[in-house]
Amino acid sequence: MKKKYNLDDNSIGIVGNIGFKRKPEMCIDKIDQNKINNYQGFNLLLLGEQEYKNGNHGKALECFSEGKKVFVKDNNQLGLAQILVSEGVLFHTIGKIKEAIKAYNDSIFIYSKLNLKFNLSKTILNISMVYRDINKLEQMEQKLLEAINISKENKFYSLLSRSFTELGVLYRMKGDFDESEKS
Repeated sequence: MKKKYNLDDNSIGIVGNIGFKRKPEMCIDKIDQNKINNYQGFNLLLLGEQEYKNGNHGKALECFSEGKKVFVKDNNQLGLAQILVSEGVLFHTIGKIKEAIKAYNDSIFIYSKLNLKFNLSKTILNISMVYRDINKLEQMEQKLLEAINISKENKFYSLLSRSFTELGVLYRMKGDFDESEKS
């Protein structure tokens, strides 16, 4: 029997500074229904990430799928992009490369549209790791340079450092040890 996550009845949810217990309708006077729906989407995202960490990949995908429905219905582009990144991580982990690349590319499209440069750079870095793992080094380099440019322009030093580290890994994989040392 499949376990269903029902966030409409008898559930506990905590996102940001607002929490609700049992029936979300109890909070209607404090927040509007649209916000409750968004919290349900984010709770599904968090549940999915927890299931992923516990190794329950099927349940994680179910949570992500239900969360995407909530975010699409409510036109919450940020929530949708975040859940797509989590799906990309999971798909990459279980070796579903095409699905990982699609999820990352879909989130990159949304982050670009929303002009969220940090999220954009981080997701581009993530997709470069997929290309590394399937030995598509040209695509990896392209994505790394893209992440480096965005990170440099916006002074995202932690992402810039990670991107340069991965660029060094790329050059070592290519056998270009002189370039590897420069990174």
